[in-house]
Amino acid sequence: MAREPKLDATAVAAGSSQSMWDKITTWASEHKAVVYTIAGITLVATAAGVFYYVNNAPKAEAGADESAAAAKRKAKKDRRKPKKDADNKAEEESKSS
Repeated sequence: MAREPKLDATAVAAGSSQSMWDKITTWASEHKAVVYTIAGITLVATAAGVFYYVNNAPKAEAGADESAAAAKRKAKKDRRKPKKDADNKAEEESKSS
């Protein structure tokens, strides 16, 4: 004959009246080491993922900012160059006269 499994009276009585949340919180309170281990691993994995994502972000955006700034400086220099050339030419003419 097969032996009948032993049933814990508290588990049977509590099983029918507990909600899913109650079951989860009961399990978590009984297995705190497992819960803390899972939370720690999740936290470390998330931090590693953020670190990886930030360090491997495309550098093109930073280069675009630098090239835009360089283009702006060049345009400003080009605008000033004709005025400077005109001033130098006027000085030379006044000295030669």
